[in-house]
Amino acid sequence: MKKPVGELILKGTITIQVFMILAKIMGFLQKMVIAFFAGTGAEADTYLWAYSGLIFTFMVIPQQLVAPVLPVFVSRRKSDGEREAWRFLGSTGLLLTIGMLTFVLAAMWGAEHLVRATSQFNSTGSQFHLAVALTRIMLPSALFMGLFSFAVLIMHADKRFALPAFGETLNRIIIVAVTVILFSTLGVKAIGVGIVAGSAACLFLLLLGFRNKWPLLFVRPSFHDSSLSQLRKLVPPILLGILIAQGRSMLDLWFVSGMAEGKTASLMYAKSLADTLILLIAFPVGIVAYPYFSDLASEKDKHEAAQTLMNVVRIMIFIFAPISVGIVLLRFPIVRLVFERGKFISDSVELTASPFLFYAIGLTAFAVEIVFMRFYFALKDTLTPIIVGIVCTVIHISVVIIFHETLSHQSIALAALISKSVKVTVLYWLLKSRIPNMQFAKNVVFGLKISAAAAIMGFAVYFLRQYTGVLFPIMSSMSSIGKSARLACQLGVCVSGGILVFVTTACALRIEEAGVILARIRKSRH
Repeated sequence: MKKPVGELILKGTITIQVFMILAKIMGFLQKMVIAFFAGTGAEADTYLWAYSGLIFTFMVIPQQLVAPVLPVFVSRRKSDGEREAWRFLGSTGLLLTIGMLTFVLAAMWGAEHLVRATSQFNSTGSQFHLAVALTRIMLPSALFMGLFSFAVLIMHADKRFALPAFGETLNRIIIVAVTVILFSTLGVKAIGVGIVAGSAACLFLLLLGFRNKWPLLFVRPSFHDSSLSQLRKLVPPILLGILIAQGRSMLDLWFVSGMAEGKTASLMYAKSLADTLILLIAFPVGIVAYPYFSDLASEKDKHEAAQTLMNVVRIMIFIFAPISVGIVLLRFPIVRLVFERGKFISDSVELTASPFLFYAIGLTAFAVEIVFMRFYFALKDTLTPIIVGIVCTVIHISVVIIFHETLSHQSIALAALISKSVKVTVLYWLLKSRIPNMQFAKNVVFGLKISAAAAIMGFAVYFLRQYTGVLFPIMSSMSSIGKSARLACQLGVCVSGGILVFVTTACALRIEEAGVILARIRKSRH
């Protein structure tokens, strides 16, 4: 008997999450090492600016560009068979390799010009020279991660999720190991070396993973392939969207690079906390749902596609709405527990918790955006989300320009919250006119029930926080480990109590998604 698509997506998501949790644990260790040795000082600002700006931009461009490959590959395999579909992948991979290699070599040669154009660092100062050196060290990782993203997509086409997820875990393990070993000698440059080593290792792992497909992948390429022609029509809108989105990110970093010391690092620490939750939950769901969305789109089953999409979206909201409320109330103890040690002092906590507030509020929108983007790509519609993205980028930049003087680095987090919320709302309304049965009335009722459950949970967390503050007092004689244990106990009580109240309220309100998740948990135990 064929399993429902929703159940298959949930099962695949759990598989990925096991490795994602390991990867994020290592990622947290990496951030904790940086925070311990560099705090929110100039070196931390410079490294996090270089990685989150230039290097991440060069990594995300190929990752986003190859996204439309999957639905094209699925269609080609159904129409022309396995061999021709893999020939298309081989041609695409060769073009990607040539393009990325050329791009990376050119960027390494012009690193000084890139840093000068995208930052407000003094071109004669040590921070500028460190940014140039870090950029050159880390640029090869953009090539490796671009090819890794392509290899991941190939495996996802075959519904293989475990090995790609483990590849990301391996990447993080190597980054942390190299950082710990070399930090005392190289400083923040050790992290750059680790990033290159980790990206090369995870790419090699995936190449080994589909070695049985190499004879198909390395068939003589054909650059006049009909699927490549189809891909060429899908890529330009995505490329435009990437350039605009990354241009927005670079503008954010340009603004923050001219702010006081510590603002860049604290903004990136806050963003990394929010991103962790997205990567652990929403990102795996998007990964697993994408090939199923593509299958449904290729079968032109709009009713089933709409039902699957809405089920996934509601589950995302069910998960992230209470998380957002909880983090807003607990953001200070969370930041203290994760980072406050070594050179990351109480002032660093204040700097990080302030933008974390806006990122926390926006978590639900960030999660739902991933699902909607995958669905549009499965429909082979890359233009609509890009146009919406351009409009929202204008909104984002406008918010930063208006508020950056009064809110400082918080303005960037606020801009992300507003622009992403607008984006997911518009994407939903545009789908309503194209696909029947987008379940508007059901979604409204669901939204009201979730809001009520999250609000009740919020009151419970607030009172639990006051209670645990008395139950677990801070003593001046406490060691760093003792204070961390106290924070962990306080958060443990608040989180456990909040989950209990939210789930109980959701069940009392008969929110369908609560039953789905609880049933899956019970099933996984047997």
